Formats: sequence, C-alpha cells, structure tokens
Amino acid sequence: MIFACFMIPLWSQVRMRLITRAISWLSTGYLITFVIQSVLLFGGLGGKRFTPPLARLIPGDKGSMQVILADHSTLFGLPSIRSVLYTPDPPILGLCALFCILICLAEPNKTLRKFAIAGAIVALLCSASRSAMLLLPLALVIGHFLQSGWFRQIALWLASLTFLISSILSLTLADLRQGASGIFNRVRDNAGDSTQERAFVVRETLKAWQESPWVGWGVIRGRVNLYEDVYITLGSFSTYSAVLYLHGIIGFAIFVMALVLTLWSTYQPAINGQSFFNWAFSGLIALYIACNATPLSWMAVNIWFFFLWLGSLLSDYLQDRTIVQWEHLRGNDDWQNQVKQDLKPLDTFEHKFPM
Repeated sequence: MIFACFMIPLWSQVRMRLITRAISWLSTGYLITFVIQSVLLFGGLGGKRFTPPLARLIPGDKGSMQVILADHSTLFGLPSIRSVLYTPDPPILGLCALFCILICLAEPNKTLRKFAIAGAIVALLCSASRSAMLLLPLALVIGHFLQSGWFRQIALWLASLTFLISSILSLTLADLRQGASGIFNRVRDNAGDSTQERAFVVRETLKAWQESPWVGWGVIRGRVNLYEDVYITLGSFSTYSAVLYLHGIIGFAIFVMALVLTLWSTYQPAINGQSFFNWAFSGLIALYIACNATPLSWMAVNIWFFFLWLGSLLSDYLQDRTIVQWEHLRGNDDWQNQVKQDLKPLDTFEHKFPM
C-alpha cells in the first residue's frame, strides 16, 4: 500500500497542490469532529463505542471499524479531553496530526491553512501522544535548519547545548536522560505503565528473534503475558523489533536500505533549495523515530496520505528537473528568440502576399 501511494502520482497527473488542498480539508475535519465529540462528551456519551451499520454487514473482526467517542483525561496535570477521532489508537492520531501540520504549511490559502493547522494542533493535544508532542518541535527544527542551510551543524549545536545544560545543572548525561524520561512519563495518567509494557514486549520480541536471527520466524508464533489474563503478541509495538523477529537480519537490512533510500531522495532536493522537501525530510525523520514505538504496518492505513503527498512531491520535482534538462538540450533560448524575430517579417510578407 505504501508503494502504491508513492507510485500513483508518478503514473497519473495528480499534482502536489491538489493533494495538499485535500489534506488541509482533512485536517480541518479533525477540528469539526473534535467539536462534535466534545458536545457528545458533555452530553453524557463520553467513552461510548459503537459499530456503524454498514460495518456490521462486513464479515470478520469489527474492532478497527468501531467509533470511539471522546472521554475525560489529564494532560500535564490539567483536565483535558482525549480522543482517537477516527483512528484506532491515540499515538497514530498524534502522528497524523504532525504530518498534517508539516504538509499544511504549503497550503497557499491563508484562511484554510489556519483552520487546518488549528485542527491538527487540536488533534495532537486530544491524542495526548507523548512521542508526537516531542517529534513535532524536532521536525520543525530540522526543517528550519534545512531551509537556513544550518542542517549540517545541527549535531554540533545539539551536543554543545546538551553539555552546556549538564555543566550548568551539574548533572551527568544519565541524570538528564532519567529526568527527561520522568517528565515524559508524567504527561498523562498511567503513561509510565504504558512505557514499561512496551519495553517489556520489545525485550521479549528480541529474545525470541535470537532463536532464528538470520531469516526470522516468518509469522508471529508467541505472545507475552503482561498481567493476569492480558496477553500481547510478539512484535506488537516497535517496528524494528517486529521486522527482526519476522524477517531476521537479512530482511531487516533490506528494510533499513529502503528507509535510507527514501530519506536520501528527499535530502538531496532539500539541500538544493526545494523548500517543500524540508518538511518531507523532517517528516520522514519523525516517522522513523515513531516506528520505534508503533508498528508501521498498523500506522500505514491511517498515514497513507503522507506517502501520497511525498510521492506527488517527488513526481513534481522529477518532472520539473526533466523539463529543465530538455530546455538545456534545446539550446540557447536567446538565439531561438532572435531567429524568430528575424523570420517574423517573412511570415508577415507571406501572409499579405500568399504564393
């Protein structure tokens, strides 16, 4: 599906501006849906689940088709509203909101851009996704540095800033990491338990992978007992541990190669002055980091629009570069214009006195 989203703009004439406009309306839909769910929440329907009538006619598991209404929660110790809107999990909604913010920065209509970014911010806050909240400023910083030409110095500046904070506060790097982890786990209720559960499942997945390291298991053959009667299958969280478990070192190497090549295809235009590719590159960086905590195969159904937008961006760039190369092969435009001016009197003469 990801490959199809990349290739559709290359096969058809779907332009980047059209896809950006559609995603802007999608992000505005987040705002409208949040308002409707907030009204239902204060009307006493918070946390309710129901299956749409059409979904009941489809055979199989209906879990992914359920509509989950918003519910009360806390964010940074303050009362808030948490919802998945029309996604299966809050972290996926947070990542969708992040991509919407990066994409809608290219929306030429100022009014629509404001509503779209506002809807994406609301979706990010009501998702209470800790990873997305950290990845958004990181993506914005990376995109800004690419635009200003300072990207190659970002590692030096980050390292210098980290050591400066350590020296001022008299803390080691381990202390800073533990402090950041503590703040990260206090963003919402039971956040620390969720982090520990994810880490436990990833450790067990890597242990199972070591029994077949080169080619993997191919299919999921085990599960983890978290507590009482709660079981989670191996490879349920981190994409990288899941790829190792299923496909081994060989499959993991191919997967990493695909990630690197995709990132490189956006890095080259970004450093060459293509401003839209700044946000594409930073969005891919955010996605690769998010894959460490959420399976890509689960997220892809909801973040397909990012891959479609990225494909249209590459399609426009390749087409523009081909036109430039063709114009260069055609020769000097000034010489051609001069020839046209020289031939113009002959055309006029032939028009007045046809042979």
